[in-house]
Parts: sequence; structure tokens; C-alpha cells
Amino acid sequence: MTWKKQPTAELLETASSLISPYHQLKARTVEGWESLLIFAGVKRLEIITPSMKFKDIGETIADEGLVNTAKVLFRYLTNHAVRKRINAMEKFLDESAEYLGFGIYIGNK
Repeated sequence: MTWKKQPTAELLETASSLISPYHQLKARTVEGWESLLIFAGVKRLEIITPSMKFKDIGETIADEGLVNTAKVLFRYLTNHAVRKRINAMEKFLDESAEYLGFGIYIGNK
């Protein structure tokens, strides 16, 4: 997880409750990851920071496979708690797109 820019306290609290405190603690800003990688000796660093978003059904099947996608879809349709969590996460990702993404960091050591 990469913060595209420094998140607000409210955003951090929401991320912690929806995603997980563990992942939120491991997240850094793009600049933070860049500094860490340069400190570790990475050279010619290229950084790509796409936004996080939910995929459509075709992309999900391609990434996760038909069986796993069917399992998640079944749980979504039959379990209110799962449906509520997935809907909340999708809303959070949409609303925090300017802050939250992931980083692809490419370089040589």
C-alpha cells in the first residue's frame, strides 16, 4: 500500500478499521518508499503509482480464477457482513483515490 500524499488523521483511522492496522502501519508515502529504497542502495529507481480500485468481474476472474471469484461472489450474495464490508471498502477506495494507491518500484541494486 502506498499513500500518494500524506493522509489525514480521519483517513488513517478509516483505513485502519477497513483494511487492517497491520497494512496501514506498513504503508508509506511515495517519497517514504523512495527514500527507503535509495537508502538500501537501489539505483535508477522508476516509480509507478496506480490507484487502487475494485475490478470488474472479467478482470477479477482473470486475476483470481473462476473458482475463487465464484466463492467470493457466493459469500457476497449470501452473507450480509461480507457484503457490507466489500461495499464499505469499495466506497473507501473510491473516496480516497487521490491519497491511496499502490506502488510499483523498479530499480537496480
